Amino acid sequence: MTGLRERQMQGRRQSILNAGSDLFREIGFTSVTIRQIAEHAGVSHATVHNYFEYKSGILIALIAEETRELISLLDKQKSRDPISAKKSICCYLETIVDHSLLYVEKEAWQCIQASLITRRTSSAAQEFYELRAELQNGLSRLIGDLVKSGLLPNCSNPALLSDVFYQIHYVSFVSLVSDDQMTIEDYQSRIRNTIGHVIDLMSSRDAAR
Repeated sequence: MTGLRERQMQGRRQSILNAGSDLFREIGFTSVTIRQIAEHAGVSHATVHNYFEYKSGILIALIAEETRELISLLDKQKSRDPISAKKSICCYLETIVDHSLLYVEKEAWQCIQASLITRRTSSAAQEFYELRAELQNGLSRLIGDLVKSGLLPNCSNPALLSDVFYQIHYVSFVSLVSDDQMTIEDYQSRIRNTIGHVIDLMSSRDAAR
């Protein structure tokens, strides 16, 4: 009986997510209401709130699903022979941004950023942060591989360097979704210049030893 109940709960949750995904694409995140999502999913307004508490929680949960696919994609991407440290690291980060904006518009990302701050302890936010940590861990492994292959100067703490590069990415991504005039090309130029500068400094320090 417990198994049946869990499957029913999971089925209702997935129906809500599917409804949210459909309506966000058709109408736009800011225009959709919880009531519309409930009607589309065939559940009550209260049921939607019981599962997700707020509208942004539905979108964050959808992003979490897409992020799992992204992690798999990045793992396959890392298996290719790297050309250079800068290109490999920037390609990894740019893939995250391309994937993020493929499914979610800038305006919706602004709402998500606000929700992640004001509802940091919610289950949806916690899942989002856990998956973001997985992306950063993947970057740390990539950096370790680049050091082993000799494409990146020796680094005693790949996790720390990964944190630096990921923060460069994240600050640039927040700027991208917050500024209607900023383009993906602007984001790419910013991280390529900054990360390239950091790698050049590492190489200069390594050569001076």
